[in-house]
Amino acid sequence: MKDFSPEFNVSRKESTGENRETYWKNMFDFTRLKVGKQKVFTGVIETDGVAMCIHYRRLKADRPVPSSIVSVTKHEDEKEADCATQKVQDNDFVVGADPGITNIVTIAAPKRAEDGNDGNSRQKGMRLLRFSRARYYRGSGVMTARKKVITWNSGMKEHLEALSEVTSRGADFNAFREFMEVRVAHWDSLWEEYQKPRWARLRMNLYCGKRLAFANFFSQLSALKEDESQRLVVAYGAGRWRTQKRNYASSNDKKVQGVRTELRYDTCR
Repeated sequence: MKDFSPEFNVSRKESTGENRETYWKNMFDFTRLKVGKQKVFTGVIETDGVAMCIHYRRLKADRPVPSSIVSVTKHEDEKEADCATQKVQDNDFVVGADPGITNIVTIAAPKRAEDGNDGNSRQKGMRLLRFSRARYYRGSGVMTARKKVITWNSGMKEHLEALSEVTSRGADFNAFREFMEVRVAHWDSLWEEYQKPRWARLRMNLYCGKRLAFANFFSQLSALKEDESQRLVVAYGAGRWRTQKRNYASSNDKKVQGVRTELRYDTCR
């Protein structure tokens, strides 16, 4: 411990929080983590031997930001202003987006004068555009890819079933040893199959298909602008769902974050 940070000594009563921060920074490269300014490291790190979980605490608005956090995020202030923080101009085409479960995103956009009012919108002068989950699966090629995976894995059923019966999780040495023995026994057969170029092409096609599905939807949204010079501005909030299903809310929070990423990619250009 002293080799990494000589000023940190657990036997000294005058060891301060600043010294502890120095010690942790010498051990781990915190600058690589994407952490907001209003978060502070708690001094707790969990690991299962494979991955690490570094705990941060969100500060309240009235609390001062520690100097250690300011120094880490100082370079972020020098970057160009993000489109999400830019002010809305009078000529911007502003729409509202709400993520959901059945519909990945529902967008309320103002109607143009020549479109009229068909009575299908919740508010007069507004129209709703829905990007359903079924449309996303069809447009991105997820359904087609799923059928291909089932067909390609038909010859690997024996190996996959053997791997499904063991796990590397937990602290039981005998269980982990059994997992490694099964993994080594089936590794050559699995590697021979999954190194085929068709799997790499499938992953790339899925990646491009997902981006294309969002791009097509936002192209439809961009077509509603009255003028091509208008900037498309999407307003969205923090969408979360409460359900009795285990891990459902957390998994859908990731989906919401994915929608926000696509919103920024397709509108901030």
